[in-house]
Amino acid sequence: GMRQLNSPASEIPQLFCDIDVDRSEEITLDELDKDASVLWHKFRAWSVQTFYGVDDMILTLASDESHASFTQTFEISREHFRNGLQRLDWKEGDEDVLFDALNFDGDGFIKSHCLRWLGIELKRIRKKRMAKENAAKKKMPGVSWEALERQFVDFKEHLRKRYGNGNLVRAWRVALSETMILPKTRFLKACVGMGYAQKAKELWKVLDKDESGFASIDELDPKSAKVLAHFKNSLDQRFSSIALAFDFLDVDGTRKIRRNQFEAALRRLEFPFPERASELFECLDLNGNHVLEEDDIQFLEKWRPAPILTAEKNPKAREEFRELLLQRYGRPVKAWRHLLDRDGSNRCNWHEFLAACKVIGFKGDLAGAWRALDDDLSGYITLKELDKEGYRTLWDFRT
Repeated sequence: GMRQLNSPASEIPQLFCDIDVDRSEEITLDELDKDASVLWHKFRAWSVQTFYGVDDMILTLASDESHASFTQTFEISREHFRNGLQRLDWKEGDEDVLFDALNFDGDGFIKSHCLRWLGIELKRIRKKRMAKENAAKKKMPGVSWEALERQFVDFKEHLRKRYGNGNLVRAWRVALSETMILPKTRFLKACVGMGYAQKAKELWKVLDKDESGFASIDELDPKSAKVLAHFKNSLDQRFSSIALAFDFLDVDGTRKIRRNQFEAALRRLEFPFPERASELFECLDLNGNHVLEEDDIQFLEKWRPAPILTAEKNPKAREEFRELLLQRYGRPVKAWRHLLDRDGSNRCNWHEFLAACKVIGFKGDLAGAWRALDDDLSGYITLKELDKEGYRTLWDFRT
Protein backbone atom coordinates (compact mmCIF):
# COMPACT_ATOMS: atom_id res chain seq x y z
CA GLY A 1 0.00 0.00 0.00
CA MET A 2 2.73 2.48 0.92
CA ARG A 3 4.68 1.62 -2.25
CA GLN A 4 1.63 2.58 -4.30
CA LEU A 5 1.80 5.97 -2.56
CA ASN A 6 5.47 6.21 -3.63
CA SER A 7 6.67 6.23 -0.04
CA PRO A 8 10.45 5.52 0.26
CA ALA A 9 10.93 1.85 1.22
CA SER A 10 13.48 2.75 3.89
CA GLU A 11 10.96 4.91 5.76
CA ILE A 12 8.05 2.45 5.78
CA PRO A 13 9.05 0.37 8.87
CA GLN A 14 9.55 3.45 11.05
CA LEU A 15 6.31 5.01 9.81
CA PHE A 16 4.46 1.80 10.68
CA CYS A 17 5.90 1.85 14.21
CA ASP A 18 4.96 5.51 14.66
CA ILE A 19 1.32 4.79 13.74
CA ASP A 20 1.09 1.50 15.67
CA VAL A 21 0.95 3.22 19.05
CA ASP A 22 -0.27 0.15 20.95
CA ARG A 23 2.48 -2.05 19.46
CA SER A 24 -0.06 -4.65 18.34
CA GLU A 25 1.69 -5.02 14.97
CA GLU A 26 -1.57 -3.99 13.33
CA ILE A 27 -2.74 -0.57 12.21
CA THR A 28 -6.38 0.37 12.72
CA LEU A 29 -8.34 3.32 11.40
CA ASP A 30 -8.71 4.44 15.02
CA GLU A 31 -4.93 4.87 15.19
CA LEU A 32 -4.80 6.79 11.91
CA ASP A 33 -7.76 9.11 12.52
CA LYS A 34 -10.01 8.78 15.58
CA ASP A 35 -12.72 11.06 14.22
CA ALA A 36 -12.83 9.24 10.89
CA SER A 37 -12.97 5.91 12.72
CA VAL A 38 -15.98 6.99 14.79
CA LEU A 39 -17.75 8.35 11.69
CA TRP A 40 -17.12 5.18 9.69
CA HIS A 41 -18.32 2.82 12.40
CA LYS A 42 -21.45 4.91 13.00
CA PHE A 43 -22.19 4.84 9.27
CA ARG A 44 -21.57 1.11 9.11
CA ALA A 45 -23.90 0.43 12.07
CA TRP A 46 -26.56 2.74 10.59
CA SER A 47 -26.34 1.03 7.19
CA VAL A 48 -26.81 -2.40 8.75
CA GLN A 49 -29.97 -1.17 10.48
CA THR A 50 -31.28 0.65 7.39
CA PHE A 51 -30.66 -1.66 4.42
CA TYR A 52 -31.30 -5.34 3.75
CA GLY A 53 -28.24 -5.75 1.53
CA VAL A 54 -25.98 -4.17 -1.08
CA ASP A 55 -28.65 -4.15 -3.79
CA ASP A 56 -31.19 -2.60 -1.42
CA MET A 57 -28.73 0.15 -0.48
CA ILE A 58 -28.03 1.00 -4.12
CA LEU A 59 -31.69 0.86 -5.15
CA THR A 60 -32.70 3.06 -2.23
CA LEU A 61 -29.96 5.67 -2.53
CA ALA A 62 -29.77 5.77 -6.34
CA SER A 63 -33.38 6.86 -6.61
CA ASP A 64 -35.59 9.61 -5.27
CA GLU A 65 -38.57 8.88 -3.01
CA SER A 66 -40.75 7.88 -5.96
CA HIS A 67 -37.96 5.71 -7.47
CA ALA A 68 -38.64 7.56 -10.71
CA SER A 69 -35.05 8.58 -11.34
CA PHE A 70 -33.35 5.21 -10.77
CA THR A 71 -30.19 4.97 -12.80
CA GLN A 72 -29.97 1.96 -15.09
CA THR A 73 -26.22 1.61 -14.48
CA PHE A 74 -26.85 0.50 -10.89
CA GLU A 75 -24.62 3.08 -9.24
CA ILE A 76 -24.98 5.97 -6.81
CA SER A 77 -23.97 9.51 -7.69
CA ARG A 78 -22.76 12.00 -5.10
CA GLU A 79 -26.02 13.96 -5.27
CA HIS A 80 -28.19 10.86 -4.83
CA PHE A 81 -25.95 9.65 -1.98
CA ARG A 82 -26.14 12.96 -0.15
CA ASN A 83 -29.88 13.40 -0.65
CA GLY A 84 -30.61 9.76 0.15
CA LEU A 85 -28.80 9.84 3.47
CA GLN A 86 -30.63 12.99 4.50
CA ARG A 87 -33.96 11.49 3.39
CA LEU A 88 -33.30 8.37 5.46
CA ASP A 89 -32.55 10.44 8.57
CA TRP A 90 -28.76 9.98 8.75
CA LYS A 91 -27.91 12.49 11.49
CA GLU A 92 -24.11 12.41 11.68
CA GLY A 93 -23.40 14.56 8.60
CA ASP A 94 -20.14 14.37 6.59
CA GLU A 95 -21.97 12.87 3.59
CA ASP A 96 -19.27 14.03 1.17
CA VAL A 97 -16.51 12.52 3.31
CA LEU A 98 -18.33 9.17 3.30
CA PHE A 99 -18.97 9.35 -0.44
CA ASP A 100 -15.29 9.99 -1.16
CA ALA A 101 -14.35 7.05 1.08
CA LEU A 102 -16.71 4.73 -0.80
CA ASN A 103 -15.92 6.00 -4.30
CA PHE A 104 -13.22 3.38 -4.84
CA ASP A 105 -12.81 4.01 -8.58
CA GLY A 106 -12.61 7.78 -8.24
CA ASP A 107 -15.15 8.25 -11.05
CA GLY A 108 -17.87 9.98 -9.02
CA PHE A 109 -20.05 6.87 -8.50
CA ILE A 110 -20.46 4.21 -5.82
CA LYS A 111 -20.94 0.73 -7.30
CA SER A 112 -21.75 -2.64 -5.78
CA HIS A 113 -18.11 -3.67 -5.31
CA CYS A 114 -17.63 -0.54 -3.18
CA LEU A 115 -20.23 -1.88 -0.73
CA ARG A 116 -19.04 -5.44 -0.20
CA TRP A 117 -18.42 -4.57 3.45
CA LEU A 118 -22.18 -4.23 3.98
CA GLY A 119 -22.86 -7.77 2.76
CA ILE A 120 -20.07 -9.10 4.98
CA GLU A 121 -21.39 -7.18 8.00
CA LEU A 122 -24.97 -8.38 7.47
CA LYS A 123 -23.77 -11.97 7.06
CA ARG A 124 -21.78 -11.69 10.29
CA ILE A 125 -24.78 -10.37 12.19
CA ARG A 126 -27.06 -13.11 10.81
CA LYS A 127 -24.55 -15.78 11.85
CA LYS A 128 -24.25 -14.23 15.29
CA ARG A 129 -28.03 -14.08 15.67
CA MET A 130 -28.45 -17.69 14.55
CA ALA A 131 -25.76 -18.80 16.98
CA LYS A 132 -27.56 -17.00 19.80
CA GLU A 133 -30.90 -18.52 18.85
CA ASN A 134 -29.39 -22.01 18.67
CA ALA A 135 -27.65 -21.52 22.00
CA ALA A 136 -30.92 -20.41 23.57
CA LYS A 137 -32.78 -23.42 22.16
CA LYS A 138 -30.16 -25.89 23.32
CA LYS A 139 -29.75 -24.15 26.67
CA MET A 140 -26.03 -24.58 26.42
CA PRO A 141 -24.13 -24.31 29.70
CA GLY A 142 -22.27 -21.09 30.37
CA VAL A 143 -22.41 -17.86 32.29
CA SER A 144 -26.00 -16.64 32.66
CA TRP A 145 -26.95 -13.12 31.68
CA GLU A 146 -27.74 -12.38 35.32
CA ALA A 147 -24.20 -13.44 36.29
CA LEU A 148 -22.75 -11.26 33.52
CA GLU A 149 -24.71 -8.28 34.78
CA ARG A 150 -23.45 -8.85 38.33
CA GLN A 151 -19.89 -8.92 37.00
CA PHE A 152 -20.58 -5.70 35.13
CA VAL A 153 -21.95 -4.00 38.24
CA ASP A 154 -18.75 -4.94 40.09
CA PHE A 155 -16.67 -3.65 37.17
CA LYS A 156 -18.52 -0.32 37.17
CA GLU A 157 -17.98 0.02 40.90
CA HIS A 158 -14.26 -0.61 40.41
CA LEU A 159 -14.19 2.03 37.66
CA ARG A 160 -16.09 4.51 39.79
CA LYS A 161 -13.81 4.18 42.81
CA ARG A 162 -10.43 3.60 41.16
CA TYR A 163 -10.60 6.03 38.23
CA GLY A 164 -13.61 8.29 38.72
CA ASN A 165 -13.40 9.36 42.36
CA GLY A 166 -17.05 8.38 42.62
CA ASN A 167 -18.13 9.46 39.11
CA LEU A 168 -18.57 7.02 36.20
CA VAL A 169 -18.34 9.60 33.42
CA ARG A 170 -14.99 10.78 34.77
CA ALA A 171 -13.87 7.14 35.03
CA TRP A 172 -14.87 6.59 31.39
CA ARG A 173 -12.80 9.59 30.28
CA VAL A 174 -9.78 8.67 32.42
CA ALA A 175 -9.62 4.90 31.94
CA LEU A 176 -11.52 4.04 28.77
CA SER A 177 -11.86 6.77 26.15
CA GLU A 178 -11.08 10.45 25.59
CA THR A 179 -14.23 10.67 23.45
CA MET A 180 -17.79 9.53 24.09
CA ILE A 181 -17.34 6.53 21.77
CA LEU A 182 -15.33 3.45 22.75
CA PRO A 183 -14.16 0.82 20.22
CA LYS A 184 -14.12 -2.80 21.37
CA THR A 185 -10.36 -3.13 20.82
CA ARG A 186 -9.63 -0.17 23.06
CA PHE A 187 -11.94 -1.52 25.77
CA LEU A 188 -10.25 -4.93 25.75
CA LYS A 189 -6.80 -3.33 26.01
CA ALA A 190 -7.96 -1.09 28.85
CA CYS A 191 -9.31 -4.12 30.72
CA VAL A 192 -5.92 -5.79 30.47
CA GLY A 193 -4.33 -2.75 32.12
CA MET A 194 -6.97 -2.76 34.87
CA GLY A 195 -6.56 -6.45 35.67
CA TYR A 196 -9.77 -7.58 33.96
CA ALA A 197 -8.19 -9.43 31.03
CA GLN A 198 -10.03 -12.72 31.65
CA LYS A 199 -13.43 -11.07 32.02
CA ALA A 200 -13.02 -8.42 29.32
CA LYS A 201 -15.01 -10.16 26.58
CA GLU A 202 -17.88 -11.01 28.94
CA LEU A 203 -17.99 -7.43 30.22
CA TRP A 204 -18.08 -6.17 26.64
CA LYS A 205 -21.19 -8.26 25.96
CA VAL A 206 -23.02 -6.30 28.64
CA LEU A 207 -21.59 -2.90 27.72
CA ASP A 208 -22.11 -3.08 23.94
CA LYS A 209 -25.89 -3.45 24.10
CA ASP A 210 -26.44 -2.90 20.37
CA GLU A 211 -23.57 -5.23 19.34
CA SER A 212 -22.13 -2.56 17.06
CA GLY A 213 -18.51 -3.11 18.07
CA PHE A 214 -18.57 0.32 19.68
CA ALA A 215 -19.92 1.44 23.05
CA SER A 216 -21.06 4.90 24.08
CA ILE A 217 -21.23 6.61 27.45
CA ASP A 218 -25.00 6.11 27.70
CA GLU A 219 -24.42 2.34 27.70
CA LEU A 220 -22.24 2.66 30.81
CA ASP A 221 -24.15 5.34 32.72
CA PRO A 222 -27.40 6.34 30.95
CA LYS A 223 -28.66 8.62 33.72
CA SER A 224 -25.50 10.76 33.83
CA ALA A 225 -25.34 10.67 30.02
CA LYS A 226 -28.85 12.14 29.93
CA VAL A 227 -27.82 15.09 32.12
CA LEU A 228 -24.66 15.58 30.07
CA ALA A 229 -26.65 15.48 26.81
CA HIS A 230 -29.05 18.17 28.03
CA PHE A 231 -26.08 20.32 29.05
CA LYS A 232 -24.56 19.85 25.58
CA ASN A 233 -27.88 20.83 23.97
CA SER A 234 -28.15 23.91 26.18
CA LEU A 235 -24.72 25.03 24.98
CA ASP A 236 -25.40 24.21 21.32
CA GLN A 237 -28.57 26.28 21.33
CA ARG A 238 -26.70 29.42 22.43
CA PHE A 239 -23.12 29.07 21.23
CA SER A 240 -21.44 28.04 17.99
CA SER A 241 -18.45 26.44 19.73
CA ILE A 242 -17.33 25.07 23.08
CA ALA A 243 -14.75 27.86 23.30
CA LEU A 244 -17.52 30.49 23.23
CA ALA A 245 -19.55 28.47 25.73
CA PHE A 246 -16.59 28.38 28.11
CA ASP A 247 -16.24 32.16 27.84
CA PHE A 248 -19.86 32.46 28.96
CA LEU A 249 -19.29 30.13 31.91
CA ASP A 250 -16.03 31.89 32.86
CA VAL A 251 -17.62 35.02 34.32
CA ASP A 252 -14.51 36.40 36.06
CA GLY A 253 -12.12 35.67 33.18
CA THR A 254 -9.71 33.52 35.24
CA ARG A 255 -10.07 30.53 32.84
CA LYS A 256 -10.94 28.44 35.89
CA ILE A 257 -14.56 27.82 36.85
CA ARG A 258 -15.40 26.80 40.39
CA ARG A 259 -18.47 24.83 41.41
CA ASN A 260 -20.52 27.80 42.67
CA GLN A 261 -19.74 29.76 39.48
CA PHE A 262 -20.75 26.77 37.39
CA GLU A 263 -24.06 26.37 39.20
CA ALA A 264 -24.80 30.08 38.74
CA ALA A 265 -24.04 29.79 35.02
CA LEU A 266 -26.42 26.83 34.72
CA ARG A 267 -29.19 28.97 36.17
CA ARG A 268 -28.48 31.62 33.54
CA LEU A 269 -28.65 28.90 30.89
CA GLU A 270 -32.00 27.73 32.34
CA PHE A 271 -30.57 24.22 32.53
CA PRO A 272 -33.49 21.78 33.00
CA PHE A 273 -31.87 19.77 35.83
CA PRO A 274 -30.50 22.32 38.32
CA GLU A 275 -30.71 19.74 41.12
CA ARG A 276 -28.04 17.68 39.34
CA ALA A 277 -25.60 20.57 38.80
CA SER A 278 -23.07 19.15 41.25
CA GLU A 279 -23.11 15.75 39.54
CA LEU A 280 -22.66 17.42 36.14
CA PHE A 281 -19.68 19.37 37.48
CA GLU A 282 -18.07 16.08 38.59
CA CYS A 283 -18.62 14.60 35.11
CA LEU A 284 -16.78 17.52 33.54
CA ASP A 285 -13.99 17.88 36.12
CA LEU A 286 -11.59 15.41 34.48
CA ASN A 287 -8.73 15.74 36.98
CA GLY A 288 -10.91 16.00 40.07
CA ASN A 289 -9.26 19.25 41.14
CA HIS A 290 -12.58 21.05 41.79
CA VAL A 291 -12.20 23.56 38.95
CA LEU A 292 -13.13 23.41 35.29
CA GLU A 293 -10.78 24.51 32.53
CA GLU A 294 -11.60 24.73 28.84
CA ASP A 295 -9.85 21.42 28.12
CA ASP A 296 -12.21 19.72 30.58
CA ILE A 297 -15.25 20.39 28.40
CA GLN A 298 -13.63 20.37 24.96
CA PHE A 299 -14.67 16.72 24.44
CA LEU A 300 -18.28 17.92 24.09
CA GLU A 301 -17.46 19.73 20.83
CA LYS A 302 -17.78 16.64 18.62
CA TRP A 303 -20.20 14.62 20.74
CA ARG A 304 -23.61 14.08 19.21
CA PRO A 305 -25.82 12.56 21.90
CA ALA A 306 -28.26 9.84 20.93
CA PRO A 307 -31.77 11.32 20.47
CA ILE A 308 -33.18 9.12 23.25
CA LEU A 309 -31.06 11.00 25.81
CA THR A 310 -32.89 14.30 25.32
CA ALA A 311 -36.27 13.06 24.09
CA GLU A 312 -39.38 13.56 26.19
CA LYS A 313 -41.52 10.54 27.00
CA ASN A 314 -44.35 10.29 24.47
CA PRO A 315 -47.06 7.87 25.68
CA LYS A 316 -49.15 8.55 22.58
CA ALA A 317 -46.29 7.49 20.30
CA ARG A 318 -45.78 4.40 22.45
CA GLU A 319 -49.41 3.38 21.96
CA GLU A 320 -49.16 4.02 18.21
CA PHE A 321 -46.16 1.70 18.12
CA ARG A 322 -48.00 -0.95 20.14
CA GLU A 323 -51.02 -0.68 17.86
CA LEU A 324 -48.91 -1.37 14.77
CA LEU A 325 -47.32 -4.34 16.57
CA LEU A 326 -50.76 -5.77 17.32
CA GLN A 327 -51.96 -5.24 13.76
CA ARG A 328 -49.05 -7.30 12.46
CA TYR A 329 -48.61 -9.95 15.16
CA GLY A 330 -51.93 -10.10 17.00
CA ARG A 331 -50.46 -10.38 20.49
CA PRO A 332 -47.61 -8.46 22.19
CA VAL A 333 -45.92 -11.67 23.33
CA LYS A 334 -45.77 -12.94 19.75
CA ALA A 335 -44.38 -9.59 18.56
CA TRP A 336 -41.80 -9.73 21.32
CA ARG A 337 -40.56 -13.21 20.42
CA HIS A 338 -40.67 -12.83 16.63
CA LEU A 339 -39.52 -9.24 16.20
CA LEU A 340 -38.17 -7.41 19.24
CA ASP A 341 -36.35 -10.22 21.07
CA ARG A 342 -35.24 -12.43 18.19
CA ASP A 343 -31.97 -13.39 19.90
CA GLY A 344 -33.71 -14.61 23.07
CA SER A 345 -31.82 -12.21 25.36
CA ASN A 346 -35.07 -11.11 27.08
CA ARG A 347 -34.35 -7.50 26.19
CA CYS A 348 -34.57 -5.16 23.20
CA ASN A 349 -32.05 -2.34 22.69
CA TRP A 350 -32.51 0.97 20.85
CA HIS A 351 -31.11 -0.31 17.55
CA GLU A 352 -33.29 -3.43 17.63
CA PHE A 353 -36.24 -1.14 18.34
CA LEU A 354 -35.39 1.01 15.29
CA ALA A 355 -35.21 -2.12 13.11
CA ALA A 356 -38.61 -3.23 14.44
CA CYS A 357 -40.10 0.19 13.68
CA LYS A 358 -38.93 -0.16 10.09
CA VAL A 359 -40.53 -3.61 9.79
CA ILE A 360 -43.96 -2.50 11.07
CA GLY A 361 -43.84 0.90 9.37
CA PHE A 362 -43.83 3.09 12.47
CA LYS A 363 -42.58 6.56 11.47
CA GLY A 364 -43.80 8.67 14.39
CA ASP A 365 -41.82 9.96 17.35
CA LEU A 366 -39.39 7.05 17.64
CA ALA A 367 -37.27 8.51 20.42
CA GLY A 368 -40.35 9.61 22.41
CA ALA A 369 -41.95 6.18 22.06
CA TRP A 370 -38.72 4.54 23.20
CA ARG A 371 -38.43 6.79 26.27
CA ALA A 372 -42.03 6.01 27.19
CA LEU A 373 -41.17 2.30 27.02
CA ASP A 374 -37.72 2.53 28.63
CA ASP A 375 -39.10 4.30 31.67
CA ASP A 376 -36.08 3.58 33.88
CA LEU A 377 -33.55 4.69 31.22
CA SER A 378 -31.78 1.34 31.42
CA GLY A 379 -30.83 1.37 27.73
CA TYR A 380 -33.11 -1.53 26.87
CA ILE A 381 -36.73 -2.56 27.20
CA THR A 382 -38.20 -5.84 28.41
CA LEU A 383 -41.48 -7.64 27.75
CA LYS A 384 -42.69 -6.30 31.10
CA GLU A 385 -42.23 -2.71 29.87
CA LEU A 386 -43.92 -3.51 26.57
CA ASP A 387 -46.86 -5.49 27.93
CA LYS A 388 -47.23 -6.00 31.69
CA GLU A 389 -50.25 -8.27 31.30
CA GLY A 390 -48.50 -10.53 28.82
CA TYR A 391 -45.42 -10.60 31.02
CA ARG A 392 -47.46 -11.73 34.04
CA THR A 393 -49.19 -14.43 31.99
CA LEU A 394 -45.87 -15.73 30.70
CA TRP A 395 -44.34 -15.58 34.16
CA ASP A 396 -47.26 -17.50 35.69
CA PHE A 397 -46.97 -20.11 32.93
CA ARG A 398 -43.24 -20.60 33.55
CA THR A 399 -43.63 -20.86 37.31
